[in-house]
Amino acid sequence: MSAVPPDASTPSGTVTFKDGATVLGTAGLSGGVATLTTGDLAVGVHAIAAEYSGDSDFNTSTGNLTQEVRSYEQRCGLAVTAYDFNASGPVRVDIAVLGTLDCLQVERVAGDHPQATGGIATGQYWRITGTAGLGGTASGFSVTLTLPATFVPDGNDKLCRYTGAAQVWDCAASGFG
Repeated sequence: MSAVPPDASTPSGTVTFKDGATVLGTAGLSGGVATLTTGDLAVGVHAIAAEYSGDSDFNTSTGNLTQEVRSYEQRCGLAVTAYDFNASGPVRVDIAVLGTLDCLQVERVAGDHPQATGGIATGQYWRITGTAGLGGTASGFSVTLTLPATFVPDGNDKLCRYTGAAQVWDCAASGFG
């Protein structure tokens, strides 16, 4: 008696990729793998489905995943001046003191910040990351940020920053010194 290995064939056919009900495209299998490259996803979270057509040896199948698309812009080799980051906003960064700051990355994130409470949950936030040369921690710099606003601010509004220290928010009426 000897064992008979299963058929070692490779799946063939096509895979259709969808974002919800929207078809992103169809790709043929090559070596059992289908690849689709697209630039059609907007910033945000997407429910992607891959639907395999099946062939004479393999049944149809569907796989799902969640894909987050982010929008950010990075500038390096900074100087004491103003920069507009338009991929995220627009966000304006005025650098008053450079210190060891070499690069800034501005990213608009859809959804509430993971540490936001109901009083400061807005459905979006901006992640501003500054680094020194070679990716180290920047220090000794001073910047002023102008973020886009879709509301008319009043005396009750506050600017909040999350420093990661003790898992708390630091809020001020107009800015931080």
